[in-house]
Amino acid sequence: MQISKRFGILLLGAVFAAGLGVGVVLDDPAEARAASDGIYELRTYTAAPGKVDEVIDELRHAAEGFERVGVTNVGYWVPTDAPHSETTVIYMLKFDTLEQRAQQFEDFRTDPEWRRVWDEYNKDGRIVANVDSLYLEATDYSPLQ
Repeated sequence: MQISKRFGILLLGAVFAAGLGVGVVLDDPAEARAASDGIYELRTYTAAPGKVDEVIDELRHAAEGFERVGVTNVGYWVPTDAPHSETTVIYMLKFDTLEQRAQQFEDFRTDPEWRRVWDEYNKDGRIVANVDSLYLEATDYSPLQ
């Protein structure tokens, strides 16, 4: 099948216009990232061997302590599959800004009730072997907005 030059140019123009239209309809990824209304912190705790239950219980107290100093608790999770289910606890907090996070964490660390709880859980050695922390911004299509 042979396509005329005129038809080919029209077809090329239609494809270009369609692509341009799709580009206008789709959101800019930078805009999706910039729409965040706060900072989320995803924290992953790896328990010392045999201590995951103590970490889970300690974080129950930490959640109360976070509330006392104004931190928003988003959620707390444990993996369902081994080996991570035997060692890992994950939680997420929300802050308006990183500056607010720094101040609220300092308030939390110096909270007398939290210090008492932390000292009790860690009196025989640290129950948390490692902490990974990741700061996140919600996209404009996230239900967490």
